[in-house]
Amino acid sequence: MERRFDEMRLARDLPTPSAVGLKILELTARSDYNQDELVSLIGADPALSGRVLRLANNMGRSTGESVSSVQQAAACIGSDAVRKVALGFSLLETRMPEASRFCVDSFWSQSLACAVSAEMLAKATGKDPASFFTLGLLSGIGRLALACVHPERYGRICSDPRAADEASMLQLEWRTFEIDHLDVGACLLEDSGLPEPFSQAIEQTSPRKAAGGESQGEWALLLIVARLIGRVLSPHASDPLGDRARALTSLPSAVEKIGLPPDSFTGLILGASNRWHEWANFTGIRRMGPDLGDLSLALVEAAKSEPLPETFVGRRQETDRDLFMEEQAIHDEEGPEQPRPTRVLLVDDDPAMLKLLAFNLENEGFEVFMATEGSVALELAMHMQPEVVIIDWFMPLMSGDELLRVLRKSEIGRRVYAIGISADGGDARALEALDCGADDFMSKPINPKLFAARVRVGSRVVAERQAVERSERTNHSRAAEMGLMGRRLRSAALTDALTGLPNRRHGMRLLETEWDRSDRSDHPFSVIAIDIDHFKKFNDLAGHDIGDAVLREVSSTLAENCRTGDAVSRMGGEEFLCVVGGARMDVAHIAAERLRHSVDQLPPVQLDEPMRITISLGVAQREPWMRCMDDLLREADKALYVAKAEGRNRVSLAVDPKGGAASA
Repeated sequence: MERRFDEMRLARDLPTPSAVGLKILELTARSDYNQDELVSLIGADPALSGRVLRLANNMGRSTGESVSSVQQAAACIGSDAVRKVALGFSLLETRMPEASRFCVDSFWSQSLACAVSAEMLAKATGKDPASFFTLGLLSGIGRLALACVHPERYGRICSDPRAADEASMLQLEWRTFEIDHLDVGACLLEDSGLPEPFSQAIEQTSPRKAAGGESQGEWALLLIVARLIGRVLSPHASDPLGDRARALTSLPSAVEKIGLPPDSFTGLILGASNRWHEWANFTGIRRMGPDLGDLSLALVEAAKSEPLPETFVGRRQETDRDLFMEEQAIHDEEGPEQPRPTRVLLVDDDPAMLKLLAFNLENEGFEVFMATEGSVALELAMHMQPEVVIIDWFMPLMSGDELLRVLRKSEIGRRVYAIGISADGGDARALEALDCGADDFMSKPINPKLFAARVRVGSRVVAERQAVERSERTNHSRAAEMGLMGRRLRSAALTDALTGLPNRRHGMRLLETEWDRSDRSDHPFSVIAIDIDHFKKFNDLAGHDIGDAVLREVSSTLAENCRTGDAVSRMGGEEFLCVVGGARMDVAHIAAERLRHSVDQLPPVQLDEPMRITISLGVAQREPWMRCMDDLLREADKALYVAKAEGRNRVSLAVDPKGGAASA
């Protein structure tokens, strides 16, 4: 099915880790900040990197050249623009929605581990380190997008024990969203204007598309190794030792595929670990995962570990119930939002004044946080996200006006109600504070009752803003649901209701796509026509319920045993079609035999006498003389009739008009 993420607009403003955003604010507060340091900070954050790259590519579309690294973006749009973009986008929202169980700390840790691993592997294989750092950093961005756009549903996936296994997680995502995080990530990278190899690499790492025949390019193979090393450094939180063991087991063969010695992976891990620690210390991002320890012992444990049982999370079917029921149930579970006390941040270098003001506000029911200097206040503001900030105007190290200016540069700081206070009062000082971005100003000594009243005014103003934001979040959630609903409806229109396979319409679209690709590139492909043997007997002897059960069993068996890059469609009744992309007759013959054998192994239907379930198959390859798709389907049907005539439960190959088997 065509890859499409209807919620794209909602996924363009993804959260940035507060540690990175805080460092950007502190860095750019100085007029003499280092541009290279700013670029490095941006490059450590997947969400912020994506925004900067999208802006640079949008600005450079007239030239037709794609920007693939933050360093290139800085050169393209200029240092001043990079600074403004970083300040405008950083700290959009440092917290995930309350309903989400997605661990952003773990996500950023794993993204950074994958990025430094990809950078190191690129150096070892003679590729561009900056581009591969970007690829590694953004390769999991689809997970963050799904967690932000669909927090409740993605939270359930994250808490599922099977999510510790990447393949099972992708299946869970497909069942829930009709798309997985790899496809979402590829959509986001295309939207950012990154070169095509970036999105192709992410797509080609998908088990659905890579296994059983679909080729993987150099970028995808290197990204697979980078992810494995990243999982060794920062494994899945629900099963860290097991995830690390599985990654270690897979690394030797994966490393060999990118042209490096299979025994070099321990050195690669240690090198990536050192870089990961350097980057984490530089950006303030938390390193999530158990200590690396002795890799030789870890390898021994990996060899002993039991592999995860294969799980098949079947295709999501919505045909037998109302599509809107699940959405309504989610909103019913949420219930009304519980009120909480207004958070107030007090900033004053006088501890006695802080205690006095805090005592008055706590008696009024406010939740109070205190700081005696600007840098501490800035960090508290980013982490605690207060609604009201009260700032003493004259403090050492960072004055009140400097603190307020830095705060107002971030989205969180722009939302707070700021009150300046000073012993040096008067109209001139009040005007100065208001010009700096304060919402109110009071002179010391403070009248406790008037002070509490002013804070209550600020609390009401903030409450009104929050009501607007809640309304926007509701609209955001509805838009996300509409995007998901649209994707489900498109899927339902192209899905057979009984079996869950692609229906005839979808099957013909797949065939048309392969036919057009063959026209453009002259590459071969084949089709397999499939028919269940003696299907009418199942209906006549056991009833249509048993016949339907046979159809479902055969369908799931065909879907599980076809090559991952191929697709089996139900064309009608007991007839199916498999499009075998990029395959000549000999390859398609092997694929057909595998399908036949898998169905032949199904247990017989227990009637008066056991009745075996078998299929007959006809294979045809596109030939130069064929003028249209109907010619190809006709040849496959002829071969199928031969298989039926020769006794069923067999594969027959099409014969070209000149005689003999079709070319292989």
